[in-house]
Amino acid sequence: MPNTALFWDFDGTLIHGEDTFFNALSRALQEHGICAPEAMVWETLRHSCTWYAPEKSYTQATGAKWWGRLFAGFADLYGRLGLPEETWGALNAQFKAEILDTGTYTLYEDALPVLRRCKALGFKSYLLTNNFPEVAAVADGLGLRGLYENAIISSNLGYEKPRPEIFAAARSAAQGAQQCVMIGDNPVADIGGGKAAGMAAILVHRQAECAADYICDELYVVQDILQAQWRP
Repeated sequence: MPNTALFWDFDGTLIHGEDTFFNALSRALQEHGICAPEAMVWETLRHSCTWYAPEKSYTQATGAKWWGRLFAGFADLYGRLGLPEETWGALNAQFKAEILDTGTYTLYEDALPVLRRCKALGFKSYLLTNNFPEVAAVADGLGLRGLYENAIISSNLGYEKPRPEIFAAARSAAQGAQQCVMIGDNPVADIGGGKAAGMAAILVHRQAECAADYICDELYVVQDILQAQWRP
């Protein structure tokens, strides 16, 4: 069996990228009678979501504390919109409930077949994602349970891709792997970070100038490449 570890990004790679955080925050505001300008919502997210500033580590604000850090960023938006402070908790709760709801997400139709095939071939798969702490539970709810060994999640570590620390954690999780392959849709976070960490890298679902070893429009093509290049 091949001694190869596959590291799969989640958002935009296994699931469709659908501006989930923007949509959830906008809906929460709308249900409280507030129609915030899109630019203001995006500005808040870019200042609050840790993956927009990967150069910054936050090892003292991981896990449950990550949510507190995020909501502290939302507080500025609520204040600028003139929302009473007693409503902020309900807004945050509604936002988080939507983010944790598996119904919010849509898998690419080839994601499960490809992960199943990779497992059958003997590859060990891992999730390696810049995301909220509970993303593995969402992945399991979408049918991924048993198809990956472990989930390396930025918000549980305090480092975002393409930081070397998160890739070092990924390699540690896959101890003994002779070859590591990063599969993702982000040319910088996934491909640049993976290559810098000494991994092979496959860019999916987009065309971009980057250091990827392969560029694929569909996950089915990734499966064929993996089988051809890394199976004995």
